[in-house]
Amino acid sequence: MATVLAFHAHPDDEGFLTGGTLARAADEGHRVVIVVATDGLMDAVPESGAPRLDELRASAAVLGVQRVVHLGYADSGHGAVLFPDPPDRARFVRADPPRCVRAGWPCGCRRR
Repeated sequence: MATVLAFHAHPDDEGFLTGGTLARAADEGHRVVIVVATDGLMDAVPESGAPRLDELRASAAVLGVQRVVHLGYADSGHGAVLFPDPPDRARFVRADPPRCVRAGWPCGCRRR
């Protein structure tokens, strides 16, 4: 079966944008990977960690997603990077070459 890769800006986007599609792909035996750019927090990460990423992992488990990747960008547009930008940031694509990629609009906006 194929690897299906879904890119999202924030944790929770998978729930209302691609959840049904990802669950179906997983049910059909495909390997499903979700990649999120940000941690979903507008402020500093609380001492308890990143709750939105924890919620994403829980959602991924329900949807049948095999892997979740967080790219480490701060939420709010093109903000700062939370972690140093590793030169091999996209290695997950080489490790799991996708056959199907789902991403948002190139401009980051939603068409109406």
